[in-house]
Amino acid sequence: MQKTDSPVVLLVDDTVTNLQLLSDYLSDSNYRILTALNGEKALERLDLIIPDIILLDVMMPRMDGFEVCSRIKAQKRLLHVPVIFMTALADVQSKVKAFSVGAVDYIEKPVQKEEALARIKTHLEIHRLQQNLEAEIVEKEHMIEELDAYAHTVAHNLKNPLLGIQSLSDLLVSEDASSLPEDIKECLQTIHQSSAQVNNIINELLLLAQCRGAQVAFAPLNIPQILQNALNRLRIPLQETNGTVTLMNQWPSVNAYGPWIEEVFYNLISNAIKYGGQPPSIEVGASVQEKNILFWVKDNGPGIPLEKQKLLFQPFGRLSSRPDSTGLGLSIVRRIIDRFNGKVYVESAEGQGTSFFFLLPRS
Repeated sequence: MQKTDSPVVLLVDDTVTNLQLLSDYLSDSNYRILTALNGEKALERLDLIIPDIILLDVMMPRMDGFEVCSRIKAQKRLLHVPVIFMTALADVQSKVKAFSVGAVDYIEKPVQKEEALARIKTHLEIHRLQQNLEAEIVEKEHMIEELDAYAHTVAHNLKNPLLGIQSLSDLLVSEDASSLPEDIKECLQTIHQSSAQVNNIINELLLLAQCRGAQVAFAPLNIPQILQNALNRLRIPLQETNGTVTLMNQWPSVNAYGPWIEEVFYNLISNAIKYGGQPPSIEVGASVQEKNILFWVKDNGPGIPLEKQKLLFQPFGRLSSRPDSTGLGLSIVRRIIDRFNGKVYVESAEGQGTSFFFLLPRS
């Protein structure tokens, strides 16, 4: 199979004079011309070479242009080669059929030189731009995969020594340190808190990378259990802030991946604790819509100004300088919900609290 650098045009028509006329039109425009007198010959030529564009007659014996085009588009290696029909059929049904079998355009017969050259040039340029775009997408996807793998490796390499620091600082803080100077005790407490914060950042980075490409199994969710797991992880901040969480009694059925939905609730409720009222009062619920299940987490906080709301779902888009805020939680929420073909959004007004919503397709 060959693929030349100069533009190759395959002309398919059962009339020799038409082929000769088209060849004359294109010969002075730096095109390499190949011809075929019927559909069978065209398919034989396409076994040997991939042209840059195909001009295909509709009305041919034995195999018409519609069938030829269908066979071309059924081959993966020829799928993106643009096909322009040449036809004397001017009815709408024929034109619609031409596009339905994969053609990008059509030229009415008798073919006019200027029109043919203009359409060929246009579709070759579109095809070139599409190929460049696809190559850029593949390259970027490859770079993202490499970055994810690198981040995953670095994060894992950091976790082991960090866990050692955290364990030792935890041990020192928990031991009777009454004989130590006050500044030393403060340093130990800072080390303990900082190591816990860094460990949290690493775990969130690992989850953010995992959400991009990991394959997970969907299953019916046990929402009450998922919420209980999330609340168990938030027990200490809820106690420290005297926060309350109100839950529904009955929950709709939905299919997703439980551990990730737990992370969604964990991050949304954690934010409501941090930025809610004093004390925070949080409501978690759901409602059934026509095609989706709508979940929400509402707080009684001061609300978020409109100009800052656009930062919420961006990685490291922090709204405050709180030391316990990494700026990754809501970006994780968005990436998880995106993986389930859902939607996440916020409604907030200053002085009226904040409500985070996410949609999941119904089971």
